[in-house]
Amino acid sequence: MNIRTVPDWLQHQTDTRPTQLAIDDGVRQVSFQSLDEEAWRYQAGLIAREIAPGDRVVLVARPHVASLAFIHAVMRQRAILVPLDPNLTEDDFHARITDSAPVLVVSDGSARIPVPNATALDDLPVDSPRDRSPEPIDLHRIAVLVYTSGTTGVPKAAQIRVGNFFWSALFGGLHMGIHPDDCWLFVMPLFHVSGLSIIFRSVIHGSSIRIRVPFSVATTRDVLRTGRVSLTSWVPTMLWRLLEDGINHEDVPSLRIILLGGAPSSPDLITQSRDRGLPVVPTYGLTETCSQVVTGLLHQVDEEPGSSGRPIFPTQIRIVDDSQCEVPPEHPGEILVNGPTVFAGYWNNPDASARAFTSDGWLRTHDFGRMSKQGWLTVIDRLGDLIIRGGENISPTEVEHAIMGYPGVQDVAVVGIPDREWGEVVGAVLVSPSPINRQTLTNFLQRRLARYKIPTVYFHVDALPRTPSGKIQRRHVRNQIESHVWVPLPD
Repeated sequence: MNIRTVPDWLQHQTDTRPTQLAIDDGVRQVSFQSLDEEAWRYQAGLIAREIAPGDRVVLVARPHVASLAFIHAVMRQRAILVPLDPNLTEDDFHARITDSAPVLVVSDGSARIPVPNATALDDLPVDSPRDRSPEPIDLHRIAVLVYTSGTTGVPKAAQIRVGNFFWSALFGGLHMGIHPDDCWLFVMPLFHVSGLSIIFRSVIHGSSIRIRVPFSVATTRDVLRTGRVSLTSWVPTMLWRLLEDGINHEDVPSLRIILLGGAPSSPDLITQSRDRGLPVVPTYGLTETCSQVVTGLLHQVDEEPGSSGRPIFPTQIRIVDDSQCEVPPEHPGEILVNGPTVFAGYWNNPDASARAFTSDGWLRTHDFGRMSKQGWLTVIDRLGDLIIRGGENISPTEVEHAIMGYPGVQDVAVVGIPDREWGEVVGAVLVSPSPINRQTLTNFLQRRLARYKIPTVYFHVDALPRTPSGKIQRRHVRNQIESHVWVPLPD
């Protein structure tokens, strides 16, 4: 069965549960009916500016009621949304706006620099007609251009179809369950696919959103304690900070799932969280798969320690070697993905789009992982991030997870450093409030890592470069080391 269209999902929720809370952004609370009305007014503003189907519309905004209503309006107008990070530099804005060639640029004023040729979000809505009949939603069309986080190279715009969001919402709901009173705690940015997925998923499922951005430990604990939040999506850094603040099961009386993604999660983090009664499940996904590929499940007796979960039905995963031949279970290789949530390629970049897929149409993730016999996926690392020391492959993530278990370490990045004898050696960049004794740390790691995996070079810094989704920007880390901005700690 090939489903091409579905009824307008916001209109459906307005018809079936008009007074239910749709969004609470900490300042305003609106029902589905009020959100629908606001979206119509924004769409009328788009029509007044002659925005046509397929036109690109840039949005530079933080998440709140107005920006989410605007996103639904762009969807109804069948234009293509291009959400951008308000913290971009002038050069970054110029590059992305030039690449996407928008007909309209809209800003809510939250950008740290003036956005070129931007229309104020508050100036856009106009009175909408009383007779409103939304058209069916075309699942095959491009809905959003999401610029990848750019841990390596120049970011590319992933073309996400409407159907990618739709099927991701349905399949994620099958995996995690859908409760009639579900409410998402929203702490992610609008320009990231996980944030956008929650926006559309909440309207498709008929659940509420409580927006609390920017993320802070105090605000997050306050809203969790009210008992009006059941779902949330965090990156590991957020969870570490909450654990350091003492969060436990008493702070989350109604929370049934914490999706932990954006960056690999250490087994220690999962164990500590669950020991405190927090319903944490790891998840693995990409911009190019509209968020989730695999997700863990609570209370699974056969769960593989360190895994990211099982595939979201009906997503398929293969693990292949350098020749694209499938490897047996438990053997590492590149992760390939196939299914209805896989994106449509990169905007205006046919070469990159061609490289993103195998000859038989599977998405190449460029992530290194293995699948257990029971179907649990463990993500080892990015293929390009693996350290090769004397012919031995070393996963930076594995070393980082081991170091994070050492008292006093708040953050760490591990990269390969060129070496004449070994080709590469392991270097670790540490963030800690006080000096770390190298020998004591080495003794600690000897109980957790093979000898060749233990770092031989250490650096101490105040903060690490990370993407908004929590991934370490290893390219920037290596640049800081190679340019001698960061000086190694003495032996």
